[in-house]
Amino acid sequence: MLLASCNQQKDNSLEENVVKMEGELSYFSCSDSLLNHRFNIIRESFEEKMDLSKAEWQKALPYFRLVKPLLDSSITPAAVDMLWNTYLQTGNKLDIINHPIWAQTPDSLFDDSEALGDQLMLHEKYQRLAYMAIALKKNEFAQKSLQISTNIYQSQVKDKYSNEEQSLGDGLDLDLLALSMDLIPKDDARAIVRNVFEKLLEDGLDPSAFPLSQASLLSTLSKYEKTDLAYRIQPNMDDAAVAAWMIKDLAGIRPSLNAPGFRNPIIQPKLLPDLDFVEGQLKTPYGLLFIRIEKSKPMRIQVKIPAKATLVLPVKDPTRASIMANKTRLWMGGKPQPSPPGVTFLDVSKDGIIVELAKGKYTFQIKE
Repeated sequence: MLLASCNQQKDNSLEENVVKMEGELSYFSCSDSLLNHRFNIIRESFEEKMDLSKAEWQKALPYFRLVKPLLDSSITPAAVDMLWNTYLQTGNKLDIINHPIWAQTPDSLFDDSEALGDQLMLHEKYQRLAYMAIALKKNEFAQKSLQISTNIYQSQVKDKYSNEEQSLGDGLDLDLLALSMDLIPKDDARAIVRNVFEKLLEDGLDPSAFPLSQASLLSTLSKYEKTDLAYRIQPNMDDAAVAAWMIKDLAGIRPSLNAPGFRNPIIQPKLLPDLDFVEGQLKTPYGLLFIRIEKSKPMRIQVKIPAKATLVLPVKDPTRASIMANKTRLWMGGKPQPSPPGVTFLDVSKDGIIVELAKGKYTFQIKE
């Protein structure tokens, strides 16, 4: 059994072919010190600033577990990551609006570095700043950030990328980093993933050849249908990266950009051939979100939704699939059936049947 949790306990015996996850705001990093030993400092700070009663504080607690931007006023690329993570995790603009970064002009924020890796990182930072600025109604800041991001893409990616070589010309690590940011032409993406696959096999599944892109390596492999390879190399990866990948890509729990703070998370679980089941849970501002997917006939998926969620039911051929939801038929003969209470059919995609779930517990059975 492989166990990944916020206290980073880990057992690498795979005899039972089982992965079990227990996450607490672990989408980005289970090891973030704010989740543990800085908790009392943060609590006291917020109680003083916001004059919360004990009952109000307990209710608001999940929102304020990633509030370093209010305590750490540094203007660095790392601060942008913390702001971004906080916004996605909590959906609370109060967590980010008081940071001094918004008093600056975007073009004066960071030292200019000509290194391609640094430029790619800055491109991502400015994209994130633009998105948060729009949410905060700081439109001028957003426009300038988007323009800087576009300029970086034009000069560092578009002008340098070789369609013939399918590379930026500075090594596979940077190609993979750009791919993780969706900066590589879609037609060439699989060629780069294939090169990464071959390199990992050549190096005995050692990811050390990818120092810049290693944080996103597992997720990028999963995105391009190499989740099985990601699973094979994860024992050689950093614990925090593995825990985040398990929650995000195996249990498939992600906060939505359109509904941050897990108001309507996207759940898209994946069950690898070597695993009997995947189970994950995540504490959100609305309560505990739980999912379990079992390799059985029929496939069984159990979820507990604290508020609302969008679930992608993994189906290879919708025309042959039969899906039950809480003992009521949801899908049959390539068509949706009258939905049971709390379940709303949304769409069919290449990944499966997409439904929206209201607060509650659901059990799905999938036959193909």
